[in-house]
Amino acid sequence: MSEDEYIENSVNERFVYHYPLQFIISVQRGATVPFDPRSRGTSRMPPPPPQFLRPRSRRTRWSPHVDWFLRKILEDELDIIDPLLIRDEIGPTVIQKYEGIRKIDDDIFSYIKNSIEVIIDAPLLYLHGNTLGFFARDSGLFMIISNSIDEIEILVDSIKCAAQDLSSITSDLGIQLTEIYSGVDYAKYIIELKAESKLASIKIGEYKNDFEKEIHDQINKNITNSLLNNIDLSFSESADTYEYDTVICLDRHRLFQISCKDYSSVKENLRIDNISLRNNVIISPKDKAGFIDAECYVVVRGFSEKLLREFKAFGRPRNVKILDESEYLDVLQKDLITSTIEFLRSSNI
Repeated sequence: MSEDEYIENSVNERFVYHYPLQFIISVQRGATVPFDPRSRGTSRMPPPPPQFLRPRSRRTRWSPHVDWFLRKILEDELDIIDPLLIRDEIGPTVIQKYEGIRKIDDDIFSYIKNSIEVIIDAPLLYLHGNTLGFFARDSGLFMIISNSIDEIEILVDSIKCAAQDLSSITSDLGIQLTEIYSGVDYAKYIIELKAESKLASIKIGEYKNDFEKEIHDQINKNITNSLLNNIDLSFSESADTYEYDTVICLDRHRLFQISCKDYSSVKENLRIDNISLRNNVIISPKDKAGFIDAECYVVVRGFSEKLLREFKAFGRPRNVKILDESEYLDVLQKDLITSTIEFLRSSNI
């Protein structure tokens, strides 16, 4: 089987996979960006964002050198990635180029298509086959989304090789790639970044039961690899340690906590008024999500239809989504797509 055939057969029409790549680039004082008139990345480098848009964390400080480095990789070093937007050709030609995004997701396609029809300076995107990429230039994050995980992995390997090659050249100029985070390492980086001022310790543990492992594995297989399972976090402002079943980390503003509740293991908390069960299933996960500013989801198994309806109604005004195990993947898929569209709309890309 050829590589193209293998990629085609690996396409998942039901889910869109999110794969973040975080570049950590060291820039020495006095570093210079070499000007190359043939470099599309250099000639299109935008001015710095306003001060209020720049991240305050010392680990994600914005730099035009980082912007140049990323665009150099994506636009010059990797021939397999072509920029979709040609700024001098706003019109049917550009719209046609964006049609490839429809294969990934209709909602994302509709948003991008509508954006470039009315906004000349639309987000700079990269498309290869069933894979779409875009980066937030204020953080060194390159987000890849696709319905072909195998195509993503091939693309990521090419990007990493190109980044290492470019770094070997630019290190003498004071610009050096120090790390590329992805998967579990990226998720841990985001957790530490998110709570760096109040996080006392982080420990990755083991699954407590098969239900937790099943939920984690299904998310990892279908939704994203940027997640942590069974992590214990302790915070300087609290004497307690909090365990999180699964946490999805797309970026420092988009975290999703998933708690797993099997009725057979929590039913001993059931009382006549259901107070203890509600605390276990809804209140406790919501409190934990608040420490890391995450969206809160609870996936349940074995709950009766009546109890499930009751708990969904109780969780709704508290922004806690109670999901049966038969529906959680589809809901997560929809919410992450909506989140990605909001990210494109609000980010300074």
